[in-house]
Amino acid sequence: MELEIACHEGVELAPNPCCLKVMVLGFNLPLLVMLGQSFVGKAGFTLANFREVFEASAYLKVLGSTFRIALLSSTLALVLGGLAAYGLVRGRLFGRMAIQSNLSHP
Repeated sequence: MELEIACHEGVELAPNPCCLKVMVLGFNLPLLVMLGQSFVGKAGFTLANFREVFEASAYLKVLGSTFRIALLSSTLALVLGGLAAYGLVRGRLFGRMAIQSNLSHP
């Protein structure tokens, strides 16, 4: 499967498959190594590391605040994005295309 990106001038750009593989390995390999090491203890396979995290109140407090912040920011982004989309589609605003262009790019 080849990924192609078309430009406005008709020039097609295709990312180098080797670079994609390096990026996937570079981003995911450290995560997979850390995940694998979290299941290993002194006696082999263990879930003791996870038990320690979920029993410690400090870790639970951090996890709780992380989920609250994630929920709040996701809700805020959804509401503001929905209102912006509705206003851009339904409204007759000067510079609408420029605003649409800025909102559609990360």
